[in-house]
Amino acid sequence: MEMNRRTFIGKAALATAAGSLALSAEGAVEESALRMEESTTDTVEFSKEELHRMFNNGKFPPRPDAPCPLRKSSSIKNVRPTYRYRAYGSVTTADTWVTAWAPDGNLYSSYADGALRRSGVVCHIDGVDDWYYPPPSVGFYAVPDRVFGWGSAEYPPKFLNIRKNPTARTISGNAIITGDDPFDLDIQALPSTELTLTGYPSCYPSGNLVKDDLWFCACRYTSHLVDKRGNQQCFSNGPNRFRISRDRGKTWEWSPFDEYDPIIPELGAQTGHAPLKYGNVHFVDFGKNMEHSPDGYAYLVGHGTCDPEGMSNWSTGDAVFLARVMPTSEAINSKTSYQYFAGLKSDGTPSWSKTFAEVKPVFQWASRCGLTYITYFPAIKKYIAVLCAGWPNGAGSQRDTWIAEADALWGPWSMVTYWDAFGEGAYFAQIPSKFVKPDGRFVMFYAGGWPGPKPIPKELQKEPTLIDYPKATYGLCVAEFQLEMS
Repeated sequence: MEMNRRTFIGKAALATAAGSLALSAEGAVEESALRMEESTTDTVEFSKEELHRMFNNGKFPPRPDAPCPLRKSSSIKNVRPTYRYRAYGSVTTADTWVTAWAPDGNLYSSYADGALRRSGVVCHIDGVDDWYYPPPSVGFYAVPDRVFGWGSAEYPPKFLNIRKNPTARTISGNAIITGDDPFDLDIQALPSTELTLTGYPSCYPSGNLVKDDLWFCACRYTSHLVDKRGNQQCFSNGPNRFRISRDRGKTWEWSPFDEYDPIIPELGAQTGHAPLKYGNVHFVDFGKNMEHSPDGYAYLVGHGTCDPEGMSNWSTGDAVFLARVMPTSEAINSKTSYQYFAGLKSDGTPSWSKTFAEVKPVFQWASRCGLTYITYFPAIKKYIAVLCAGWPNGAGSQRDTWIAEADALWGPWSMVTYWDAFGEGAYFAQIPSKFVKPDGRFVMFYAGGWPGPKPIPKELQKEPTLIDYPKATYGLCVAEFQLEMS
């Protein structure tokens, strides 16, 4: 491969990056952005063989129209949009909104890579690199030293070697969301959380749970990396650890675990191990203060794969997995406290094991089991799961969203509805239990508006979204729906 030296960052791109990062409270990050004008960029061209591997393999799109392995729901006929919608774009320009309903009646959430009322956070220590978009003529999007996504033979992806943020600090946000009307919420920033990294380029917040006086936030380490097939660019290694607040987000204490010794014992493909099962975990939403937990346990739901060659990145997986732990600071920081779903017994009851090797998926659907969030609907005594099916490389501007239901967390699960390219790129979709109504109305929180790499190859572009909402905003989006029972 030959080395070409070019400068891709022009005045406009620099202004965009610096403007975004100026929202950060960290002066070092902002300073790093301003120094970029003097930087140069090394690009490494891919060989034809590498391009063939990246764009012509069995795991890469066009996405196969594999039949859904879940049966059609016999109790929920459809999920109908009411077309009530709000994007809180004037309040926040951040994503990763995953809420927990606390005993005080408020929602508590993390957020990442953006700002809430001028409280800015950046979860990647690469600083300006993740805010850099080349001009359309270049035709790809990349981050330093790693392939970040799409490209083509005409506009192949590159390896970029851009000066790193020297601070090695990752900053994630915390917020309190008050109000009983999901379309008129007050969202206020709490003190952000900072961590110095040594092994991975980022640490993102994931699932949140507030039980009594404790706020648990699962944290996941990520690394931008292509696998041997050329996709799965953004691995999610977690939950590695939990941080705990005893004062509703004013201060935090970290668990003793880290990226080298995770609380759930799997290190992921980026370290040469098997692809993850419990990537990007969320807590099952049992209502206010976990009031509808069937047994007092907090349940974790994650997505990943059982296949050594399968799909497991931050937004896409082949299967869904369950684990449970008692929601105490002692238990959540003890590896021996975790129990993993290990399949169903002959009588249909779940089997739980403390041996990780005995883990079994709750259900599987290759490349369609991405970000998973489960909420209990007490009026109909059902669990409703919303899943986002992302692109195999973790990026892309068009993601699918689908909904399944079950009478028990371990199934059997049934398909309710599948929205192709919902919201033009919705992700981190969740149904907060606070706004689930007895008549079947609910709202979905999600982020969107992050386009990922462009252009998407023509053969992979989808038809416009089937649900005619405005294009999702990079921030907190809220849309209302109505369950239609059979």
